[in-house]
Amino acid sequence: MAVKNEKKKIVACVAEFNPLHSGHLRLFDAVKRDLSPDIFAVVLSGNFSERGDVMVKNKHIRAQWAINAGADVALELPFFYAVNCAEKFAAGAMKTLSSFGAPLTVAFGSESGNVNDISTLSEKIHNESEHEKSLIKQNLKSGMSLIRARAAALDENDFFTPNNTLALEYVHAMKKYGFSPYTIKREGSFSGLETDVNFASAQAIRNCVFSGRFNEIERFLPDYVSSTLENCVSNNDLFSLVSYRLNTMTTAEIAALPEVIEGLENRIKQAAKTAKSYDELINAIKSKRYTMARIKRILLYAVAGLDKNKLNELYSAPTYARVLAVKDDKKDALKILGENLITSYSDFLSAPESVKAAIEFENKVDDIYFVLSKEKENFNTVFVK
Repeated sequence: MAVKNEKKKIVACVAEFNPLHSGHLRLFDAVKRDLSPDIFAVVLSGNFSERGDVMVKNKHIRAQWAINAGADVALELPFFYAVNCAEKFAAGAMKTLSSFGAPLTVAFGSESGNVNDISTLSEKIHNESEHEKSLIKQNLKSGMSLIRARAAALDENDFFTPNNTLALEYVHAMKKYGFSPYTIKREGSFSGLETDVNFASAQAIRNCVFSGRFNEIERFLPDYVSSTLENCVSNNDLFSLVSYRLNTMTTAEIAALPEVIEGLENRIKQAAKTAKSYDELINAIKSKRYTMARIKRILLYAVAGLDKNKLNELYSAPTYARVLAVKDDKKDALKILGENLITSYSDFLSAPESVKAAIEFENKVDDIYFVLSKEKENFNTVFVK
């Protein structure tokens, strides 16, 4: 039985750390300075990202980065939420945080840096007028992605930047649980490729890692991160598995994958027959309507064997949170974070069957990552104790 202690001040952030860099450390510093939490938790995506990318390092290494950076506990955001659109990603993160069983503050970076502005627009997009809905439909028909269609309909094109978009969904999703938002203004670009800046993007850092230009990014990375960035995994490592899966699936099976609509399965099937590389495959499928991130997620769903029906089953699992890492002097923190934490094999055995099924699916997805890994990895499930 967990010990309830609502006097403890809990702050959490949602992260991918692909990889962890100076921008993340800036958020950590702000949380410690402005909020002084008793417990600082990170909800960390597993081995694959929201935009459908393979993480450069496995979730256990990245969870340890979080602890080294100052987090007390790192929890896993399950694949079926972590690899998803912004709305589902945010909803899954808040559901995972609700495992704590206590009020908390959710901290995040945003291009806006203003909680009031984010909250106002979040309320607006989740209560669109009939006229705005009609405009969005028209924009979608013209070939826009949903985010671009919504931004144009609401005349908010400048606001719908990547981190602001996630922030809008965080603020909406956390209302269900009574969480409080806290944000800092993001410095630098979300996906800019420059490294002669004060804060480089994770994309720019990954590009340097994959091309061996470590000298350009050393100043953006703490030693405990840079020392682990050899033999990283990339999307290119996924191509053989993706190609095999798509070429052995029927068109109907591809149509059953999450986020596949309006005949996109035919475009995917045709591209899979001729593509000679991961990038060639993505570029043959994507369009103005279907973003690169969406296509990459669909490819991961195919490799993971995740169709729309299975995804809905996983959504229905009771709230749980799998602990990836915990600070040595904060292991007592687990005692006050609720009854739905999975820290040991005995916790797994005593969990509801639907939670067991979700964790078993996660283990299967982890095995896919470890097949791709360039290093000898432990295929066994890792628990923190």
